[in-house]
Amino acid sequence: MEHKEHFDSQTMLFITATVLAFNALLLPIIGAYLENKTRLFAILGIICFQVVLASLNFMHIKRDVKNVWFIILPTALLCCFLIAGLLPDTIFYRQR
Repeated sequence: MEHKEHFDSQTMLFITATVLAFNALLLPIIGAYLENKTRLFAILGIICFQVVLASLNFMHIKRDVKNVWFIILPTALLCCFLIAGLLPDTIFYRQR
């Protein structure tokens, strides 16, 4: 039983790393080829998806966590920092 749980955790980590790497490659493409409003929503969606996926992965690994706020609060803070870091570039981006 312990071996299966270990395998599930490794599989979840591999899937998360693959999705995060794919999204990291996708962000510059989105920034280069989409219009302003579409680019803004696409980048926000990818960031939120990455943060939710990372938090689900953390919840899967740390099943013994009793307090849900231990997971929700860092997830929300990470999402806010990422969005705040990207919004000025996205909103004030001037097309050539």
